[in-house]
Amino acid sequence: WEDRLMRMKALGLNTVQTYVPWNLHEPSPNNLVFDGIADIVSFLKLCQRLGFLVMLRPGPYICGGLCKKLRSPFFQNFHLYPAFVVLVKVLFE
Repeated sequence: WEDRLMRMKALGLNTVQTYVPWNLHEPSPNNLVFDGIADIVSFLKLCQRLGFLVMLRPGPYICGGLCKKLRSPFFQNFHLYPAFVVLVKVLFE
């Protein structure tokens, strides 16, 4: 991350935007992962140390679509299903 951020800084950029993909941080129910490539805290601290602003984009949406966790036929009309609402509430608690 540091190499890429330093290149961004050299271009005069001052802000980085990143998703917090739900399926990366919770690969299975109640199995939260925040280490390795999913270590968002270290990434944010690095951005702070380098003087970057961060636009953090948490949630089940990635580029306007649902993350892999919710791309099953069950979630075709995801906003209509109580199970989706439950998962989103858990995500934001």
